[in-house]
Amino acid sequence: MANLFFIHTPLELLIAQQIINQEKLTDNVMLCGYVGENKHFLDTYRLTIIPSMWMESVLMPDVAGWAAIEKRHLLKTALRAFRRYKEICSLLKAHRIDTLFLGDMNNFSCKFGANLFKKKGYRIVFFEEGSSHYNFQIHPRKGGYLLNKLLAIFFDCFYYLPIYHFRFATYCFLKDLPFSELPIDFRYSVVPYYHEDFDKQIRVERLFSSDLAQFLDGEVTKFSDIENCILFMSQNIYESLGNLNLYLQVVEGYFSTLDSTSILFIKFHPREQEEEREAVIKIARKYHLAFHVLSAQMNIPVEYYLQYMKFKEIVTFFSSTAMYNGYLFPEMKFTFLLRPFYDLCKICNEKNISQLENLLSLLDSCQNKQKQNA
Repeated sequence: MANLFFIHTPLELLIAQQIINQEKLTDNVMLCGYVGENKHFLDTYRLTIIPSMWMESVLMPDVAGWAAIEKRHLLKTALRAFRRYKEICSLLKAHRIDTLFLGDMNNFSCKFGANLFKKKGYRIVFFEEGSSHYNFQIHPRKGGYLLNKLLAIFFDCFYYLPIYHFRFATYCFLKDLPFSELPIDFRYSVVPYYHEDFDKQIRVERLFSSDLAQFLDGEVTKFSDIENCILFMSQNIYESLGNLNLYLQVVEGYFSTLDSTSILFIKFHPREQEEEREAVIKIARKYHLAFHVLSAQMNIPVEYYLQYMKFKEIVTFFSSTAMYNGYLFPEMKFTFLLRPFYDLCKICNEKNISQLENLLSLLDSCQNKQKQNA
């Protein structure tokens, strides 16, 4: 029997290959796609995939949202979801799949798929996807309770029950399905945060494809004494929390503390746009900092770099990368800018302050667990 991995980010592929290596899994199929407009993820997959681990790779661009129902296009997205369901069923049959590996416990399609295929007798495995893996997210619903309630009743009666034979519209239109109600046979995590009977920790090894190793060599061989350099991990946290102006104020506050002899490596988040990247670079130039942008031509997960080289200090707002310190790569010094960003957002009465407080709490919790497990 075989395994089907749902992959929609480069980090998921990194973790999937760690699991395959750890558990000595064979007959693995990858169903890959990307989030939003990030079609460049496909180039990253081609660079980082270890061919010997995979029997086949199948492209489904919208795999991250294959089951999603959009209010603006109810009929269109419902029909699309049914077509994707049939495509997945054909794939399961063709490769005699018995285990599905799903990478995001907050993703609606992963939640629905877990319930759907568990009822059909498949084993369901969730695996590390990033900070989302440790933080239950509540997605706001627009339209008001009454409209959403009516849509939930309608879709259960005329869509979910007739086609899939169980109700699920509540978790589409009214609320998010809690982690505790997910059908899970196994759950793989990098950080030992969960301790249920079905939980397994990933024992990370350095696994590079030959193409990736060559790429990394080409990026860093021209730099000496990297262990005395600083890595700044930019982040698009401003898309949902605070705003870009406040974010850049915090970045400038940090860059202003560096002297001109500091060598700064900048790693942008895959979903940051060119205008936002240029704003950060402009600040670095303002303070006459010597800097180099990592993976400027192809966005490689920063975790590969941290397995490959060691920095004096890593600066970030809040990233799942920070939680992986000492687990996914050798332990390094981290400096967090989330607290000053939160303080600035609070002063400016920005919305979603509670979400920032949840992130701060999660960061503290993970750091405490790291100390306990040290």
